[in-house]
Amino acid sequence: EAAAWRNWLLRAVAGDPAFAHEAEACAKDAAFSITRDADTREHNDTLRRKMNEQASPLDLKKYAGGIAECEYATRYLQLRYVAAFPELRRGDVFGALDILSENGLIAEERYHLLRGAYRDLRRILNRIRMMRGDSANALPAAPEDQAELAARLGLEGSLLDYVEERRKAVHAAYIEILEEMRR
Repeated sequence: EAAAWRNWLLRAVAGDPAFAHEAEACAKDAAFSITRDADTREHNDTLRRKMNEQASPLDLKKYAGGIAECEYATRYLQLRYVAAFPELRRGDVFGALDILSENGLIAEERYHLLRGAYRDLRRILNRIRMMRGDSANALPAAPEDQAELAARLGLEGSLLDYVEERRKAVHAAYIEILEEMRR
């Protein structure tokens, strides 16, 4: 039972187990009952664009093609297919992408792109946070700090090029998914 908690959008940490299960069910119902109408999509995309515009190009999470766009793309696909595949009612990106792939709901190339980029960007973000000891979302600005981070990650070449390659691919996939949702 404890392992199942990792798959949901809400996690109780204390209190009555019956209330925790009820709260979990309410959170899932709310999250996956969002309408897929054009106004909702446009509103969400406007929020995402504003987030991108306000973010620094060094921001791994909010800048175009970053972690947030991996999450948005996955959530759009979940909303598209959740009625027919209720197992998509989960909060974790990796698990949702795996279910989409296992059921043939996402092209293998797109699955590997989103899963791999999300993993890579999260890995870099986690390393930054470990090095700084805070919850920063941005790559270091100084070239020598970027080189040190790349070395710690076992990357050869430019860290910025590595990140930018993934972000361009994620952003393109996100735009494609958004267009598919508009049809």
